[in-house]
Amino acid sequence: NSIPTSDIESIEVLKDASSTAIYGSRGANGVIIVTTKEGSNTEGKPIIDLSANIGVSAPSKYLDLLNAAGWAEVTTVARKNAGLEPLEMAMNLASKPDNDWQNIMFNPALMQNYALSVKGGGKYSTYYNSVGYTNQDGVMKGTNYQRYTLQSKQDFKKGIFAAGTNLVLTYDQSDPLYSAIRGGMVGHTLQSIPTLEKYDSNNVGGYGGLYGDVVNLQHPMGMVDDNLENRYNENVKIYANAYVSVEPIKGLKYKLNLTPDFQFYRYNNYEGVYDYGLAKNDLTQVTEEQTRTRNVLVENLLTYDRTFGDHKISLLAGYTYQDSRYRFLQASGQGMPTGITEIDAAAGGLAASGNSTRSVLTSILGRAFYSYKNRYLLTATIRRDGSSKFGSNNRYGNFPSVSVGWNMAEEDFMKKNVTWLDQLKLRGGYGVLGNQEIDNYQYVSVVSTGINYPNGNGGLIQ
Repeated sequence: NSIPTSDIESIEVLKDASSTAIYGSRGANGVIIVTTKEGSNTEGKPIIDLSANIGVSAPSKYLDLLNAAGWAEVTTVARKNAGLEPLEMAMNLASKPDNDWQNIMFNPALMQNYALSVKGGGKYSTYYNSVGYTNQDGVMKGTNYQRYTLQSKQDFKKGIFAAGTNLVLTYDQSDPLYSAIRGGMVGHTLQSIPTLEKYDSNNVGGYGGLYGDVVNLQHPMGMVDDNLENRYNENVKIYANAYVSVEPIKGLKYKLNLTPDFQFYRYNNYEGVYDYGLAKNDLTQVTEEQTRTRNVLVENLLTYDRTFGDHKISLLAGYTYQDSRYRFLQASGQGMPTGITEIDAAAGGLAASGNSTRSVLTSILGRAFYSYKNRYLLTATIRRDGSSKFGSNNRYGNFPSVSVGWNMAEEDFMKKNVTWLDQLKLRGGYGVLGNQEIDNYQYVSVVSTGINYPNGNGGLIQ
């Protein structure tokens, strides 16, 4: 979700083993290749494109919930069968509200998307630059997502040399759903009692409260009041790519790819003082999380592509190195003045934690492709991965593949007799895939604090 659709040139999905085996231990779940737009030779004249999209989203379906009378009847019968008195909130309905919390909390929401791009180039260089903005309200009150994007892509080629850069910057901010409650915000809303008052000036926070022998749910409207319960995410993503290539002889090309990407994430959760009847919070508290991710990929690729009459060959050999690092920090505090979200202002309850991880993936790979008259096709690949996520005895894996194809549409009898058919290809393949998408250090046994361990002599190590 970091690349606007207006910047995407094509999306290709690789699903079969023979196609994805070249990606080794990262190809088990298939591969999606997203190609962004690039510049073209416009003889120095820029091409400007502006797009604006505005729409409205709404829940596709509303559940048929009980009104106040229906809820009172069902709960009264249930409690009577259990030998209990009727709920106070289910009595004297004439003096109580009849709120449909589903309709109160869910509404049609506006979404906006704007994009501006400029592209062009000349004989030796091309460029593509774009900016974008997205603002989408959630169909549930109090939720929103905003994103700002910037892309700059430059390519240069002269003689046997070529080079280029591609930079994508993304900043997004969202007001997420509150998930740390039973059923989340959606479940809480659907369980809310129809006779619960919307507002009550006598309660801290100003919202109605539950009373009697009912479930201690939070107030739906209070959960989305930023003065009482405020949650937001911030995310900065930087994707970069730089490459240089040289073609010393026709068909033989060496290419060096350097692809670093960085992500900086921040989450803040503020909970003020409120009184929802059975659910109360008497002490302000703030929790903040920050993560930093750095991933660097270096690729050395050597290719050879030539056509000899009816024969076409394509060879690839490469070595890649990928280094991924992650750091997590969390801090929290309690008792800060109302409306203050800085942890330094806390009067107590200070706590902090953090950790970091690192993983490295190295690979050597090769691929050979042959076709005859573009009718008969043969492809073979091999990749060997070494991943630090596995133990030393199982750190390396080999991922071969082979496929054959028959492009029947290129046969003379097909061209003469089946003129309406553009493409018909039979293809079969075999490949071995792997999966390294597991947590780091799973092969290591760790000792946790706060747990007693037997010492082997009938005692415990604390």
